[in-house]
Order: sequence, then C-alpha cells, then structure tokens
Amino acid sequence: MAAALLHACPPPSDPDRALAEWLRRYARDALVQTRGAASVVPRSDPPPAGKPVGNDVRRVETAGPLFAAVPAPRRRALKIAAAGGALLFLLLPVVLLFAAPRRAHRFLQSAISAAPAPTHGDIRITAWPGEVYVDGEFRGLTPLLVEVPSGNHSVRVGSVKLGRWRAIDVAVKDAVEHRLDVDLSR
Repeated sequence: MAAALLHACPPPSDPDRALAEWLRRYARDALVQTRGAASVVPRSDPPPAGKPVGNDVRRVETAGPLFAAVPAPRRRALKIAAAGGALLFLLLPVVLLFAAPRRAHRFLQSAISAAPAPTHGDIRITAWPGEVYVDGEFRGLTPLLVEVPSGNHSVRVGSVKLGRWRAIDVAVKDAVEHRLDVDLSR
C-alpha cells in the first residue's frame, strides 16, 4: 500500500518547506511564532485594557504545546479488538488441527460404507507343465487359481521348454469360478 501511495502521490523534494507552505496557506491561525524566549500566540478576544500589544496578539512567556487542551483519543476499543484478533489468529490453527482428524475419519468411514463391494471372480487353470500370464502379468505355475476383477481378461498359458503357448480370452463374472484345462501336448 505504501508503494502505491508513493506512486500516486510522490513526496515533495523538500517536505519541511512544503509543510510550512501548506500551514501558511491553510492554517495561518494555528501557527506559533517564536522570538527568543517569548512566543506570540493568536487569540480571538481583545487584549487586556492598558496593555495593548498588537491587533489580536498577546505575548506569552511560556508557550505550551499547540494542542494541549485536546485530550488524547481513547484507543481502548482498538486495543481490545487487536488483542482479540491476535488471539483468534493464534488459536484458529490449533482448533483446526484438532478438528481435522475427526472430520477426515468421518469422511473416510462414510466413503467406505457408501462404496460398493469390489466385484471379482476366479479362474482355475490346469495344464502340465505351464506358466500362467493374466493380462500380460506372470501369475505363477499350473495348477493355479487366480482371483481377478469382473470383466474381460486375456490368459496365456505355455511352456518355454516345449515352446508351446495358448492364448484364451475369458469373460469373468462376479463370484463365478471359470475353469481352463489347457493341453500343451499338441
């Protein structure tokens, strides 16, 4: 914000001179002129009888602050608001830290209970001797029972020693065991 203000209203080259000019132009009545130890203070009532000093000016031996009669503003409400904001700023992360695990636990439980049970089926493969690949992934040697999700799967059974391989596409249904008997002798 300070950079934007400086950009919008650049400071004058001589701030003291600019302030003095502004005071002379707009607040001439508030100026206090000093001469040695005494100062001249403007006043609105006439000077005391018998001692005319000037038009509407009298001499004052001890000059006090310019706005001494104006009490300082009360900032109690501002201090209370600042203290409350600081307290909220410090306590909010702590509250969120302790509330987050409970909320996450409830969310996970509702997500788990709402999710449908995973569907899967089995493929029982028998061949002698044979290696089994399901969807391109080695699953083991025959005889073998493989649990796979429901859907279409590519099963490849074979033997490296015999150099024979059989590829079979299987449509697996939920909770159904499919049997594959593969003859690698021919």
